[in-house]
Amino acid sequence: MHIKINIERAYKYFDKATLFFLCALIFFIPISNAAIQICVSLTILSFIGATITKKLKNIPKTALDIPLLAFFIFLCFSVIFSINPHKSLISLILKNFEWFLLFFIVVATLNTKKRINVFLKVLFFSALCVAIDGLTQQIFGHDLFRGQAFQERISASFRHYNDFAAYLGVMFPITISLYVCNENKLRPYFIFLSVLLGYCLVMTLSRGGYFTTFIGINFIVFFSLIKLKSLNYKKLAINLLIFINLLVLTMVIGIYNLRLDLIIERLRISGGAGRNGIWEYATLLIKARPFFGYGMGSFMGLFSQLNKSISPTYAHNCYLQMLVESGLFGLLSFLAIVFVFFKTTLKTVIKNNDFLLLGVSSGILVFLIHAGFDTHFYSMQLSDFFWIILGLAIAMVKNGPVEI
Repeated sequence: MHIKINIERAYKYFDKATLFFLCALIFFIPISNAAIQICVSLTILSFIGATITKKLKNIPKTALDIPLLAFFIFLCFSVIFSINPHKSLISLILKNFEWFLLFFIVVATLNTKKRINVFLKVLFFSALCVAIDGLTQQIFGHDLFRGQAFQERISASFRHYNDFAAYLGVMFPITISLYVCNENKLRPYFIFLSVLLGYCLVMTLSRGGYFTTFIGINFIVFFSLIKLKSLNYKKLAINLLIFINLLVLTMVIGIYNLRLDLIIERLRISGGAGRNGIWEYATLLIKARPFFGYGMGSFMGLFSQLNKSISPTYAHNCYLQMLVESGLFGLLSFLAIVFVFFKTTLKTVIKNNDFLLLGVSSGILVFLIHAGFDTHFYSMQLSDFFWIILGLAIAMVKNGPVEI
């Protein structure tokens, strides 16, 4: 009996440690790569300790299990058929396997509404800190966390303004959903945070960020009006009207802070200029090995062989690069994950009238669309962020509506 009590106590310690490090991870994801690596390691080690002491009984079952397993299997096949199996195996273990672990750790750890509530509050506080960091970068010429210089676009602590726009594209719909549906004392905070995130998004001057966030917000509006029958339409319309006015205000302020001709020039010359050539090379690679690809981590080397005049680069289209590296089966299995995810979450949104879950799902949608024009899944910050938010959404499905 004494041994059993000690084991149970050990499980509680490991479980609480996992929650603590997971919250630390979501806080530091937009701030520090070094902190991310430390927090990921400690989160995984704590979860392994909890799993061992619980005798594997804490591993959750989710609606995504089958497509996730299929995705993992086809990634393994891509290693077997890789042009560089050793490099692909390292990529599978150190990057792809981490994605699966983070997803299941989030679902297993956020197993109560109270824990989800705590996690969300840390997430929003982190977003506030990063948004303030972006404003500091614009006002004082460099950000607080990493000392990155302001170059007509806000990037905050991210290495690139497009990465910051990707982060904002996920967070913006979530904060908007809480602003719309919340009537408690925290509502002014979400109004303030929405305006702040909106201003930062405007100042990234990211076309992909603008376009995909616009889609995400419209998705929330139309899905609400069509599917959420119990919502008060008049109240929703008033809230959305207020939000749109706040968004327009942030855009006016943002444009006022930059010369209009500079904005037009930046939007005209940046982003898409080199993508068409990269995508053409990627298409040639796909035709040669369409089914299992060339192996994870192979794209940059292959591209430099095809065009030695250009430095090794990413495809700037995550799905195209996934197709090159893991083949058609790998891409289709990933898209199956996406399909089952939205089928599961949106069904729950309708069933529970869960506006917050709708906002989280919309943030995932924004990320996935934006990934078609950039390198999100090949950024440690953004890829970890995606799988954590994906796990958060499934945890919300399993535990029911959460109030902040």
